[in-house]
Parts: sequence; C-alpha cells; structure tokens
Amino acid sequence: MGKDYYKMLGLTKGATDDEIKKAYRKLALKYHPDKNKAPGAEERFKEVAEAYEVLSDKKKREIYDAHGEAGLKGGMGGQNGPGVGQSYSYTFHGDPRATFAQFFGSASPFQAFFDLNGGGGGTTMFFDHKPNPLFKREGSDIRYTAKVSLKQALCGTIIEVPTMSGEKLTVNLQGEVVKPHTVKRFPGYGLPFPKEPTRKGDLLVAFDIKFPDRLGSGVKEILMDTLPN
Repeated sequence: MGKDYYKMLGLTKGATDDEIKKAYRKLALKYHPDKNKAPGAEERFKEVAEAYEVLSDKKKREIYDAHGEAGLKGGMGGQNGPGVGQSYSYTFHGDPRATFAQFFGSASPFQAFFDLNGGGGGTTMFFDHKPNPLFKREGSDIRYTAKVSLKQALCGTIIEVPTMSGEKLTVNLQGEVVKPHTVKRFPGYGLPFPKEPTRKGDLLVAFDIKFPDRLGSGVKEILMDTLPN
C-alpha cells in the first residue's frame, strides 16, 4: 500500500490549499531537527516535507488523488487519468530542509529570526565605553542601561556591567527572559549618601532590547506558530 500523504499532514482528501499549507507549517516547525531532538522527529520532518511537496503541487496532487503513490512513480500502466500515459514520474528529492527553506525562506528560520537582531554566536556581551557618562544618577543610586539583542533577551545570556570604580560585574541572565522593564539591583555600587559617606546607594541595571525594524512573512509565520498568545 502506498503512502498516505493526507494522513501524514493530519488531513483528509478534500483539504484546501490553505489547510495543506497550515498543516505543513505547523508540523514542519514542530519536528524541525534544530528544535526537536526526540527520536523519530527527523523522520517525521522528512515525511511531512514529502507530503507537502506532492499535495501543494496541482499536477502531482491530481495524479496522486487518482492513482496514489504508484501513479507518481509512473506505475499505472495503460490506465487512464491525470498524468497517466504521459511518462510522468516523480520521486521526492530527499532533502526536507530544502522544502522547509523554500516555504519559510530559510533552512533554519529560528536562527534567521534571531539574526535580524544582531545576536552573534557568542553569549557574552561587552559594552563600549563611550566618552559620555555611562550612568544616570538617581539620588545615591546610579542607573546603567545594558543593550542586549532580542535573542539574548529571550534565550538568556551573560553580560558584564561597568561600575564607578572600574570593576566589572558579571550578570548571569541565563534561564530567564529579560523584559523591557526588567531592572537588576546591585547594593553598594552607587554613590555615597550625603549624610552617611560610608554608605553607598545601589547600581541599577536596566535593559535596552534591540527589536527588528521589520519582519518577513516567513518569520511572522514562525512566531505565530511558536510564541504564546
């Protein structure tokens, strides 16, 4: 018995083109090897790519609907129907990443999305020392604004924060999501209290998260399928 491409995508034979696209998008993202390391995920990734290649192509789908997988391989002899008698033969190219790249615009859109934000391959971000003051005074507290990419904000990172003394503080942000209003407080790294010079205020670290100016349609589809509402 030949392959059931509709079943592979969780569809029935009467599925619309939009339903086929939606099913492929959902399953391809779910089983992409860069995201899903579970046993069998890579094989499912390949299966849904093959199913989409057939069902998204009008001619291939007509032949498949009429004669099944054998019809696509030219094995229907003298039978009548779409594509039969025209020496038509199709074999899946075997590269699900190519199908994925054609659909989403990148073989690994997860990385492509983050690349929009200037997030390089490293996890440590150092800050430029500009001639302007690095800190904003808030009474005896001082505020430093760290610039991080959206990738770092969502996936975690380790940064180094300057202090008034020239010392650098290592701030571990791994395992948490940095939000636009996130502030980290480091006691004793601020300015002396006017009436108690032996005491110092705090260093407040705020975050300036770099967002992309625009998103391609493929990236938008990825975000809609992977991020919570």
